[in-house]
Amino acid sequence: MQSDEIAGLEDRRYAAMLAHDLATLAALFDEDLLYTHSSGLRDDKATYLKGLTDGVYRYHKIEVFDRTIRLHGETALVFAHTITALTTRGVDKTIDNMILAVWVRRSAGWRFVAYQPTLLPARPAA
Repeated sequence: MQSDEIAGLEDRRYAAMLAHDLATLAALFDEDLLYTHSSGLRDDKATYLKGLTDGVYRYHKIEVFDRTIRLHGETALVFAHTITALTTRGVDKTIDNMILAVWVRRSAGWRFVAYQPTLLPARPAA
């Protein structure tokens, strides 16, 4: 089933982000990638990979909850809740997002083309 394939690609992408595996990320990313960060900044494939190479983004933990995959022809939409611990520009952060990841099937297989997070408001302490 294609949704299982997409879930596997998403898991592979997150594992590569955590392992700082730029070769795997470069292979998964489409040349048309637009990666929007929860800060509102946007990268394309080259600038996002450069940010990873330069240590602008260093991922420590990524938790994925409530993943739903919707297939529409050659496009897969992945909706999920993520909590990500990372260091960005020297600042440690934990980001709680609802996300949309978009994959498109190309002749060479599925490629990651877009990422759009929605930052969730801080939850009051219990």
